[in-house]
Amino acid sequence: MKRTTTKRIKEYDVAKGIGILLVVIGHALPTDSYWRVFIYSFHMPLFFFLSGLVMKDATLITIKESFLEEKKLIASYLFWSALYLAFDVFVKFLILKTISVNILFWHIYQTVTLFGISVLWFLASLILGKVITKCIAIIFKTDEARLLVAIVIFTISSIAAYFMPQIESGAMRLVYYPIATIIRTVLMSSFIIFGYSVRNNIPLLIEKVKILSGGGGTAQSRLHCYCF
Repeated sequence: MKRTTTKRIKEYDVAKGIGILLVVIGHALPTDSYWRVFIYSFHMPLFFFLSGLVMKDATLITIKESFLEEKKLIASYLFWSALYLAFDVFVKFLILKTISVNILFWHIYQTVTLFGISVLWFLASLILGKVITKCIAIIFKTDEARLLVAIVIFTISSIAAYFMPQIESGAMRLVYYPIATIIRTVLMSSFIIFGYSVRNNIPLLIEKVKILSGGGGTAQSRLHCYCF
C-alpha cells in the first residue's frame, strides 16, 4: 500500500530531535548523575512511542507483510552488526589485540539472539516491537482495548525486567541474552502500542494547541502520510 505524499508532521520531527539531543546529553553525563538517570527514564521510550504514532493501519496487512515492511530496519540491523563485528575482528582482535575470542563469540551470540551489540539493541527491539504492535492491532479492534493491552504488558514486563538479574559473565549468558531480549522487546513494544493507539488523537491535540496559541496547521490531514 503506497503513500501518495511524503509530507511530514513537523511536531513529530521536533520530538525526535529533542530525543536525539537527550541521547547525546545523557551519554555525556556521569553515570551517577541525577540528570542522566532522569533522561534515561524516558528518552528511548519516546522514540518507540513516536514509532507507534506514525505507523500505518496495521489491520490492512498480514503478519508476513508486516515483517517485509520492516526490511529496511532489518537490513540496517544486519549491516551495522556486521560492521561492528568486522571492526572487532580486524581492528580490536587482529591488530590491537584488545579483545579475546570469547568476547567475539558473545558479540556474535548477541547479534543472533537479537540482543544486539551495544546500542544496536534499539533496532532489534524496534523491528520486533512494531511486528508485535501489528499483531495486537489485528487481534484487538479498538484503540481502548489496545491501550489496555499496552498497560498490561508494560506492567508485566517492567516487573520482569526489575527482578531479572543482569548476567555479564559465564555460560548463563546463553540463557540470559534470549530472555532479556524478549523482556526488553515486549517492554518497548508497549510504548509503540500506546503510540499506535492514540495516533488519531495526537494530531487533533496539536491542532487545538495551535489554535489556542494563535497558530494553525493541518496535522490531522497529514497523519496517515507521515513516514518515520
